[in-house]
Amino acid sequence: MNDIEPKTGTLSTMHKTSAIMLDSTLSDAEKLDQVIDQLAADSDTQELVQTIESGVKTTAGNYGRYMSLLSGIKDKNARLIMSEAFIRAGADSSGVNAAMKIIG
Repeated sequence: MNDIEPKTGTLSTMHKTSAIMLDSTLSDAEKLDQVIDQLAADSDTQELVQTIESGVKTTAGNYGRYMSLLSGIKDKNARLIMSEAFIRAGADSSGVNAAMKIIG
């Protein structure tokens, strides 16, 4: 599914691999925020969230769909990053947060 290579800042999805450009003058927290913003702005992320949010809700906040996506990310930190990216891309935060709570 999606994996973020922490040392290179590369996101691998089923469709493509994107290098995330980071400003070396930023703090680690600012770099993380920049990574999340870039993931949220990614066309694949935007399209995925839009498809989920515009479709029929089969679970509260679409948590089932987000759980399906996020559970495919094995690394817990990468999963947290993608969950925040989904929210910033327009996902229902209650659905994403419920999915993360269930996944653990």
